[in-house]
Amino acid sequence: SSRAALSVSDIVLGREGSGVRWQSGATTVPLHPLTAYPKGGTAEVYYQLAGLKSGARYATRLELFGAEDDAKKPARLSIDFETTATDTRAEVSRSLGLQNLAPGRYRVRLTVRGGDETASAVAWLAVVK
Repeated sequence: SSRAALSVSDIVLGREGSGVRWQSGATTVPLHPLTAYPKGGTAEVYYQLAGLKSGARYATRLELFGAEDDAKKPARLSIDFETTATDTRAEVSRSLGLQNLAPGRYRVRLTVRGGDETASAVAWLAVVK
């Protein structure tokens, strides 16, 4: 078929109150150029999805892994949510609470599954004392 495959944009990590914002066209996204968050802080996660099948359900998982963790280690933090696509594209904003994470560098992995397809993206953030 000529339908575009499921795809996910880069992950934009923001922080409310950083004073830096980006207008995506549909929403205002808080930015945080340093991608360093205080311990117990909250990261604002924004991304765009394309190639969705309207009416299909999509399961999303956001996982944080320690930078030094090997592939067998479970995520330090994992959030799952489901949405039903209403269009072929979507903008998603989520708040990620970092309360239980020790200071250090983390790999953020986003995985979206639905309509017999999977798409993923990776970003990095740091938690500082």
